Amino acid sequence: MGLGGHVLWTAAARTLYEVSGRPVRVCLSPQLTDLLSGRLYRRDVSLSADPVFAHNPRLEYPPTADKSALARRVDHVADAVKRRLGLDAAYERLVFLLATRRWRSRGQFDVHIDLDLHSYAAEERPDRMVWKSGGHIVDILLATYGQTARTHQGELYFTSEEEQATDAFCQTHGLTADFVAIEPNSKASWFGDLRAWPVERWQEVVDRIVSAGRYPIVQLGEQGGQALAQTIDLRGKLPVRLAMCLMKRARLFLGQEGGLMHVARALDVPSVIVWGGLTLPEFAAYKDAHRVLCTYVDCAPCGLRGGCPYGKKCLTSIQVAAVVEAVHDVLPSALTPLPA
Repeated sequence: MGLGGHVLWTAAARTLYEVSGRPVRVCLSPQLTDLLSGRLYRRDVSLSADPVFAHNPRLEYPPTADKSALARRVDHVADAVKRRLGLDAAYERLVFLLATRRWRSRGQFDVHIDLDLHSYAAEERPDRMVWKSGGHIVDILLATYGQTARTHQGELYFTSEEEQATDAFCQTHGLTADFVAIEPNSKASWFGDLRAWPVERWQEVVDRIVSAGRYPIVQLGEQGGQALAQTIDLRGKLPVRLAMCLMKRARLFLGQEGGLMHVARALDVPSVIVWGGLTLPEFAAYKDAHRVLCTYVDCAPCGLRGGCPYGKKCLTSIQVAAVVEAVHDVLPSALTPLPA
């Protein structure tokens, strides 16, 4: 689970916090020696410094402790035996059952974010993911706890020191005025390029905004992929927390399904999102807050792990003019629509 997945968890945690009135304990699932010592979490790993979870007042983290070499060896062997005997799912059900009992007795939710039962996929096949039904991902996460989402919007919190560091960074790089943020690349590790709108079309949109002369454009994201001309390229040049704090200052975010889209929603940044057919917008988008451009093709949601047999018609059918018009609708001062 990556950046976007953790942001989605903060939305789920907000509902769990409001239901219980207590901070949600976020952790990894316990290994055998953890359970044997009475701990319902993995004691040698803390998520308190996670870039998304850090400083969230609705979350708390169990105390950590080092494991002895013997304990690590026992856990390693136990994990191997579980996998070999096909007991992973049964073990997860036990952990979740114990967490449910703890919530009922103590009134506090434990969220083990690494449990496979929290996966968005009902089935993982060699060539594709078959997505779970039940609405938005946040709804699916909360259904496991018998709860209904009160919001799909995640949360991010920054310290005053982080805000000051971001202000200083903006001044150093000439970002003292408003700017537009963009992420034209899509992480390819799971789904290849099936979420990515053609980069040359993003370039046309950038050129239109730049020609209007109102807003500089900052390209964010991980190092790699393609850099767009006429942008301030900050890919991979900022720590994740600083990049997200920078995003908070953007007047508009342009991108596709991915982690920064969820960050933009958490920070209330107006966004134009180009959506393919890997999933449907109802599964992960924020249609109440973002302008989402999607062509509902008959083969969607495909869940493919790459190699679309239809030439990504879900994405290639979305033209530059439609994105330009959407940008104009969301941020009129950025540009004017292309002529018909």
